[in-house]
Amino acid sequence: MKHYEVTAAVIRYKEKVLVTSRPDGDPYAGLWEFPGGKREENEVLETCLLREIKEELGIDISIDQFFTQVCHTYPKFSVTLYVFLCSYQGGKISPLPTVKYRWVDLEELQRLPLLEADKKIVAALLNRFKNQSGERWQGEP
Repeated sequence: MKHYEVTAAVIRYKEKVLVTSRPDGDPYAGLWEFPGGKREENEVLETCLLREIKEELGIDISIDQFFTQVCHTYPKFSVTLYVFLCSYQGGKISPLPTVKYRWVDLEELQRLPLLEADKKIVAALLNRFKNQSGERWQGEP
């Protein structure tokens, strides 16, 4: 079974996070996920994430900190997601033509049809930020 190492960004801005849809033609088309992408051989995780966000969305982000690691096995492959908390820094979002995007708050995030691995990220976010616990949810633009 093929295994992928993937980076994912929880991009925060004004108490919302950015999510993108899987493109048309993908087996998981229409499901939502945190943006990011596959790590190239020997690529530093942070470099991969910044590259993927720029390629896929055309925006600039800053990586605030590593957040969590999520593993999940799908029917035809497995994935390890390296998740970073990020802040939107600028640029006009220009996704690939078949990709949609949305800014959502934590409540709406729970109601979206998400990829299974991304549901684990949402659970971790809720555990950490639901009651704010003195930590800021909003990213620094």
